[in-house]
Amino acid sequence: MRLLGFSFISILFLLGCSHKEKTPEPVDYLLSKEPSLLFQIHHKDQFVNQLINNDFWKNYFKYYPNQNVQNLLHSLPQDNNIWVAYTHDGVYLSTSIIQKDSLSPWKNISVEKLDSLTIEDKKWYYITQNNQLLISSLKDISFPKSIESKYLDFHKVAKTISQEVPANLFLAQKKNKEFIGGIFPENLVKNLASWTAWDLFLEKNTLRMSGSSLRPADSLPQLPLVKNKKKTSDIYRIIPQTFQEIFYFSFEEGLIPTEFYFDFQQDISSVSFFSFQGDSLAVLQSINPTETLRYFTILKTDSFQGESIYNIEEFSDIQSFFSIFGKELQPKYIYKNEENLIFSQKKETLEGLINAIQMKQTLSERKAFENLQQKSSSQTSFIAIENLQKNSSFVEKFPSLAQKYGYASLQISPQDEFYLLTFTTTTGEGEGKLAIPQEEGIEERFQITLDKEARTLPKFVTNHRTNKREVVIQDIDNQLYLIGNDGKILWKRRLDAPIVGEIFQVDLFQNGFLQLAFNTEHSLWVIDRNGREVAPFPISYKEAILPLQIFDYERTKDYRFVVCSQNQIHLLDKKANPIKGFEKSHVPNGLGETPKHLRILGKDFIVFPEKEGTLSILHRNGTTRIPLSQKFDFSNNPITLYKDFITFTTRSNKQFYIDGNGGIRSESLGINMPYFFDCLKDIPVILSGNILLLNKKKIELPFAEYDRPTLHWVGNRFLCSVIDTQNNKLYIFNSKGDLLPYFPIFSISQADITSENGKLLLTFLKEKNILSVSQF
Repeated sequence: MRLLGFSFISILFLLGCSHKEKTPEPVDYLLSKEPSLLFQIHHKDQFVNQLINNDFWKNYFKYYPNQNVQNLLHSLPQDNNIWVAYTHDGVYLSTSIIQKDSLSPWKNISVEKLDSLTIEDKKWYYITQNNQLLISSLKDISFPKSIESKYLDFHKVAKTISQEVPANLFLAQKKNKEFIGGIFPENLVKNLASWTAWDLFLEKNTLRMSGSSLRPADSLPQLPLVKNKKKTSDIYRIIPQTFQEIFYFSFEEGLIPTEFYFDFQQDISSVSFFSFQGDSLAVLQSINPTETLRYFTILKTDSFQGESIYNIEEFSDIQSFFSIFGKELQPKYIYKNEENLIFSQKKETLEGLINAIQMKQTLSERKAFENLQQKSSSQTSFIAIENLQKNSSFVEKFPSLAQKYGYASLQISPQDEFYLLTFTTTTGEGEGKLAIPQEEGIEERFQITLDKEARTLPKFVTNHRTNKREVVIQDIDNQLYLIGNDGKILWKRRLDAPIVGEIFQVDLFQNGFLQLAFNTEHSLWVIDRNGREVAPFPISYKEAILPLQIFDYERTKDYRFVVCSQNQIHLLDKKANPIKGFEKSHVPNGLGETPKHLRILGKDFIVFPEKEGTLSILHRNGTTRIPLSQKFDFSNNPITLYKDFITFTTRSNKQFYIDGNGGIRSESLGINMPYFFDCLKDIPVILSGNILLLNKKKIELPFAEYDRPTLHWVGNRFLCSVIDTQNNKLYIFNSKGDLLPYFPIFSISQADITSENGKLLLTFLKEKNILSVSQF
């Protein structure tokens, strides 16, 4: 449940009353000792129990109260109306005397004279006066003879707190610098006046404090704030998870004095600043961002991953505008993301930002951060958010808190002569759950820029020495790259022509060493992981050859390389020798595609379409296994297996099923051309327009242009990737037709997917010459 603001009943009435002579209050005795921190306790047992079970409090504020003071509190007969104050020299406690106390250690205390009492081996000194009990760790204690009026600021903020919580906390300016300043920047803390008053909400894994502070006098610098505004900003969807700190200001035109009015500010609703990759960025949220952008002179426009980055002329007005908010920025670049104009001093920072947005590595994608928002105030004029793991001084002192809690926020809003405050930090839901156990979203391992544009899609291969995944890809200069697990280019090898079809990995020598096998238009290649040719390859052919297939009938690595021209089928062994006795080596009508090996109920079937409509189904030796007289108008979709049936589709929108004995049946697909069809592990996939039928589940994709889906079997997991070529979006679905979290993401190509160390790995193109490898 969201925290519903602050309790400020009767503040205006109280402030409007004139100050009259007042009877000293119990806290005045403590204030005369010049404390830096006080507690006002309303439910003693509940308060002590909560603070000893709150990890953040126990570590960050561990001496307040320490074990001796906790024992002292437990010894008191009363549960409420207790004040505890800490000074530089010691601790003081003030409470009223209970007349009918017959059980506690304080039942027989001396009256109106200094005495002492030992509680759990700790000696405490005390004195009474007018039914008040004053206790201290110091012997030199006495009630003051008069109360000075210099505590007016304290009493003002004290009137704003709630007595419905177990305890309130009061911090003097020095303690504000120590506590708030131990998390947030000093230039923020200096805006808090001499005293802050807090209502404490101590849950096991959450610390929330809501309170107030007097605003600085008009003659002193103040935060540029407007009154409470509902949190409607979606700024967190453009801020990377690796940010350091955020400052968000809701904005109104009246916030800026008329003499400093800037033309571009009229449509701005919020101003934000955050740190990322060692750079400071600013965000103007505008209701008319295109119009706001026109106020800046654009010198050059660069494209990065489908987004525009504007190089702007130095503009003193924007620098002056940012300085009003205490930020000195000299931006040179702007990136427009929907209603947000994001300013940066470095182009590379905006590129990193764009990448984080497209990879769904922003704060809005992090569940732990969402939980922090839910625990925070629903209204704010200003919010500061600190990434505790990026705060080096905090990490040095409190490494376990930084890891477990992750974030802390401080909200500030003005109301009359007060600042309303909310401090929040939480571990997220679940006992002991880490706020940041790992990067959420899709974590990019690396990007590689190729020498030229990519010709093939990137493909994962296995390093047989380390079992790590590496990537092979060819560029338009026919260079083949092997890219290591760490993003380094291991080698480049220029081939004779573009690669046709798939790249396979084989173990020709059956010794665990893997090679790459593929063909170009006129050559069959096998190269080792160092990029060297494996003799006797490459094998050259005069005629153009179709994409390579490799048969391994018994999975014994006794490979058959299937190399085909339009009318000829060549079967080669792993030494490139022709396999003798293959009957159907010549296909007069022409091959529709390279033959495939399918296995049905333990039997082998070699299947391929011929161009005039014949479907050939052969034995291993090339003789006919199932004779078919029927002709088919084959679509451009693959022939595959579905539940022990050979299956394929036709241009007349039918799907045919052929069993191992030659039985044929067909059914109408109920869709129109063009469409894509494929099947893997008995999971059929059809894409027609924006309708994806995955395992018979209908999924409506956004209207766009889509290319052929790719089916992946990773471990024991089915995945289907779909690429929106119009908007450069990559979708990945599971076998149930559910879109995986964090998708779609930006991509200009289809992806290859594999797994490593329990994570899914993804490789795809971000630009025509930029390859990405990511994990999720």
